[in-house]
Amino acid sequence: MPGIRMTLATPTRKALERMLRQAEQRGDLRTAKRITAMLAVADGYEYAQLAALLRVSAEALRLWVKAFM
Repeated sequence: MPGIRMTLATPTRKALERMLRQAEQRGDLRTAKRITAMLAVADGYEYAQLAALLRVSAEALRLWVKAFM
């Protein structure tokens, strides 16, 4: 499945990184996984590779990116 190329503005990236730290502190693994996925997609990871790494389907990633955008 071809991935969507995404570029994050610096304030958006910083906000996501802050939200990721907060989710990890709360133990909110679901949110942490989704935020990690957005950051990784922005860093150029391919969906198949990222899906295997996060142990989710490529379709789940696609839906997460769609919801984020």
